[in-house]
Amino acid sequence: MQDSHGEKLQSLNSTVTSIWSTQQRHGNRLNELDAAVASVGEQVKEIRLTQMRHENRFSEIDQRFDAHDQRFDAQDEKLDSQGEKLDLIMKALNIGTN
Repeated sequence: MQDSHGEKLQSLNSTVTSIWSTQQRHGNRLNELDAAVASVGEQVKEIRLTQMRHENRFSEIDQRFDAHDQRFDAQDEKLDSQGEKLDLIMKALNIGTN
């Protein structure tokens, strides 16, 4: 009977050791996953920062283009005004623009 109890205790000890080993492996895997998730989180933050920098640069470039467009519009207005004056002068001089 004592041998039977000894065998059961030995079996129980093996089972507990196996469970403990499995828990340790799972714990290690979870730690690795935690580290990987943290790394991915940092990479996402870096990507977002880079994206924000690009958006800021594009906004600056867009503002410069808007300023150039305004200058071109002002030049167009001046040229249109000069063209109208030239048309009046040509009309006064009876020069046709056929």
